[in-house]
Amino acid sequence: MAATHTQLVESVIEADDALMESYLGGEEISAEKIASVFVKAMQAGTIIPILFTDARNEVGVTELLDFAAKFTPSPVEAKPMELRDGEKVTALKADASGPLAGLVFRISFDRGQI
Repeated sequence: MAATHTQLVESVIEADDALMESYLGGEEISAEKIASVFVKAMQAGTIIPILFTDARNEVGVTELLDFAAKFTPSPVEAKPMELRDGEKVTALKADASGPLAGLVFRISFDRGQI
């Protein structure tokens, strides 16, 4: 468990040079400092959070929404997504007056198929 925690901390602070220098210098990094660079780490791709929910039983949905509101980067700050249609690539920039574009992944299994 300690090794996993260390790996997580290192993945987050990797996105901030000053914090990384402090860490490598042996300084204790507070949870508040780690949280402050969490969004930057997601933007840099050094950390990719995975959150599980069960909408039918209302498990984890509130936590997912709270996480998204607190930690995910604003669409304006994020790298523009690319829409690919064969060889044609179109950049999808954040535009509040434009149409909604999103990705949804559903992962499930049927217990009857096991």
